Amino acid sequence: MVPIRKYLLRDIHLKELFKGSSIAFSFKIFSVLIGYVFFYVLAKKFGAIGLGIFNTCFTVLILTSVIAKLGLDTALVKYIAEYVVKDNKQQIGKLYLVSLSFIFIVGAFVSLLIYFFSKELSILFFENSNQGHLFRIIGFTIVPFSITQLNSEYFRGFKKITAYSVLQNGTVYFIILVLIFLASQYYSNIDFLIYSLFITSVFLMLLSTFFVLKNNFTFRFNNITDLKNHTGISKRQLISVSIPMLFSNSLFFVMTWTDTLMLSAFHSEDVVGVYNIALKIASLNTIALIAINSIASPKFSEIYSSEGIRRFKRIVQQTTIISWLVSAPIFAIILIYPESVLKVFGQEFLVGRNALIILSIGQLVSAFSGSTMIVLNMTGREKIGRNILIVTAIINILINFLLIPRYGIIGAAIATMVSTVFWNLVSVLFIYRSFGFLTFPTKRKKI
Repeated sequence: MVPIRKYLLRDIHLKELFKGSSIAFSFKIFSVLIGYVFFYVLAKKFGAIGLGIFNTCFTVLILTSVIAKLGLDTALVKYIAEYVVKDNKQQIGKLYLVSLSFIFIVGAFVSLLIYFFSKELSILFFENSNQGHLFRIIGFTIVPFSITQLNSEYFRGFKKITAYSVLQNGTVYFIILVLIFLASQYYSNIDFLIYSLFITSVFLMLLSTFFVLKNNFTFRFNNITDLKNHTGISKRQLISVSIPMLFSNSLFFVMTWTDTLMLSAFHSEDVVGVYNIALKIASLNTIALIAINSIASPKFSEIYSSEGIRRFKRIVQQTTIISWLVSAPIFAIILIYPESVLKVFGQEFLVGRNALIILSIGQLVSAFSGSTMIVLNMTGREKIGRNILIVTAIINILINFLLIPRYGIIGAAIATMVSTVFWNLVSVLFIYRSFGFLTFPTKRKKI
């Protein structure tokens, strides 16, 4: 332990990264445990069918919230990190409020679309049109859910990792679990679950917005329209940066959730439930990477804008090393004991064994590649990241469309694995081409 401590103390950036990622990792472990308890309760209480319905509705919420945010949440992290380095913190509040107003307007429009097309969505994803009211609830949830995520990224930009971590999905699952246990004797259908999602989103939005406004802002609201005079950027410049990030984020979620939506369209709800349990377990391979990324985004932006490429290369590869050391043992356990892991959720989930192994391979490659997309987004190469994800999303959709109707969850797992490996390796090559180093933990100067 002594050499590790000395190494951390000698490298201030690694020390901050390790401290921030340790906090995020602790919360992520908690989030994962709560997530598994949540899905275990859903599996036992509602079965694979109820689990499939919830996952489909939650997927629609996530995808629509990505559109509502316009990439402004990611752009906010980038600008906050830059302003903090330049000691220009007083202008961040105005940038936040402009982002908030954009999200509210766009989110309200998307909510109306979901509301009016709820019946069609029910016919598309479920076996009948009687579930349209669930999508109407999701429509009302889009704005509060999106604002909560914006507030989460705001705290992330300031490296307030505890506040950032509290606003992640683990807290959403925890609050819904509490509501389920409190009202289980009165409500036991899937409708109550979706209503709980709406209530939780509104609560987290109000709470997080209160703390953002209370603790950090001292400015007059009537000055926020003149964004450029206060921050050095115009609304057009803000949108020009955020839109490529929107494409990156939306395409990433398209790849992540297309399999769930296509399974819903071609197969029954229980198949979706089994697949999502396999996906949740496979995601354990990147738990360390996700935790590291929570602090890596502002840290990468800060180092890139204030220090040289050599220091930037070092911190990028350090994140990959930490991610790989945690991921490798998890992958080994999943590979050796897939049935034992799946059996925890019930015998009906054992059919997801092969899908779990395939998904885990893709996640392992992602962990070994490191924070590739964050490197591109935080160094002004968000358009490269967008283009990589456009190609990857097309590949993902095509493979899903070809394989899911015939092979079900195996086809979905193959599509996700192939697309995950593709965008990570291509991103690694573009980073090498731009900066002259690999994100892999290696000292080699040439490929």
